[in-house]
Parts: sequence; C-alpha cells; structure tokens
Amino acid sequence: MSHPQHPSDPEPRFVTLNGPRSFGPAAYIDEGDDRSRPPFVMLHGLPGRVRDFRWLAPVLSPTRRAIRVDTPGFAATPLETMPSPHELDRAQFVLDLLDALEVDRAVMVGHSMGGVLATACADLAPDRVAGIVYIASTGVRPHRAIRDSPPLIPVIAALNTPVVNKAVLPAFRKVFAKTGFRGYDDAQMLHSLECVVALSFPLHAARLRRLAVPSLVTWSADDPMVDNQIGDEIVAVTGGEPMRFPDGRHNPQKAYANELGEAILARF
Repeated sequence: MSHPQHPSDPEPRFVTLNGPRSFGPAAYIDEGDDRSRPPFVMLHGLPGRVRDFRWLAPVLSPTRRAIRVDTPGFAATPLETMPSPHELDRAQFVLDLLDALEVDRAVMVGHSMGGVLATACADLAPDRVAGIVYIASTGVRPHRAIRDSPPLIPVIAALNTPVVNKAVLPAFRKVFAKTGFRGYDDAQMLHSLECVVALSFPLHAARLRRLAVPSLVTWSADDPMVDNQIGDEIVAVTGGEPMRFPDGRHNPQKAYANELGEAILARF
C-alpha cells in the first residue's frame, strides 16, 4: 500500500448547467494544467463525493488534468440540478458538465457505481470517452452488497412515509455505517437506494459488452461489497487490463493510490 504524503482537498468550484438534462449548479474540483490530452474525470459511487479521490488526484494532476465530480444529490451538487435516479440521465449530467467545462473528450474513472456512469457516458457519447478506469466497479450482475440487502423498493417506500420513517431510519443509518458509509445525510442515503433500484443490470451488462474503448479494471481481493468475480467478469466482457490488489477493501484508489495512479498514467 502507498499513497502521496498529503491528500488533495481543495474547495469545490461551481458551474451552472443548462443542458439536456441538467439545470443548475454543479460542484467539481479541477486540478492539473495539461490541456493537450484528455483529462481524467472521476466519478464517485453511491453514496460518494469528490473526497473519495483525494489520494488518487495528487498522483495524476502533476502531469495530467484531473476533474472530480459531485453528482446530483451528493455533497455540494444539489439534487435539483438533475433529480432523476436513472443512470442514463445521470450520465447525461456528466456530459452536460463536460460541455460547461469545454471538455470534448475524457478518460472516465468510475469508482463502484461510478463505473455504471462511466459506461453509460461511453454508450451515450462514444466520441467523448477516450477510455475508462473501473475501480471496485459494479459489473454485469448484482454484487454482494446488493444481493445481501433487504428488498429495496419497500425500504424506500418506508423511508418516504413519515410515520414509518421514524421507526426504520435508525436501523437504516446503522446499516450504512456498518458498510463504511459515514458522514452522509438521510437524503443522500435515500437517493443512493433510489439510484440502485433504478439500475437495470441487463442494460448495464449490454453497455459493457458494447464498450469500444480501452479500459483498466482494478479491484481488491478483500472487498467486502463487490465479489472478486465481478472484476474478472468486467475484464472478460470489455477486454480490459486487470489490476488486482491483495487488500484495500472497497477503496483501492485510497490504499494503493500511487500504484493505481502510475498504472492509469501508463495506460492512458
């Protein structure tokens, strides 16, 4: 395991979007001055935030531009900017943000459910995506954390019912904390579930099979949320380059930031 001596935690910037799906402010962090090559655009999981790449960004930004995105409903980007939980709408938000930042083409770096957004971006606009880095990513079928969850549609209904909410919410918070998701408010946790329920795994699998850009697929052997086989399956359907770490749990971009960053720079 190794990472830079210090993480990168600048305050996010804001840009106002007026795109096909996105209307309102979007938060992002933009580091690195190289405009000659496609930047790395980092997409967090669910829930997530730009902070999830605070160790990886300083490995990439000295030689390449690195843009971190808060997707709608998480951290500093309000849900109202793009309230839909569907992955194609959320991917269009990413493309709308790239338009606002005058980025024509990018390498997408997707952590966990961020891999779904990266893949959807490539499917919606193949000419805009130069490659994809999958980090502990969602794959062609539900992974362990989803399979082991209670039925999510009744949970969402309960959380949206004020009387039931008071009884259910404390247990719900404990489940999120136990799986390592701390520091998120109730609205962010609820929207995470809505996005998971909205995801069609068959459609995501089909997009992975259509992927026509180079990819790097990385995961940790001790990931408690995503089965090891998921990474192997993404490699099999995309032809991507595999990179498996012995540990690092669900966040190899933190535990192995130096090694992963060097591999990304070498690949793209």
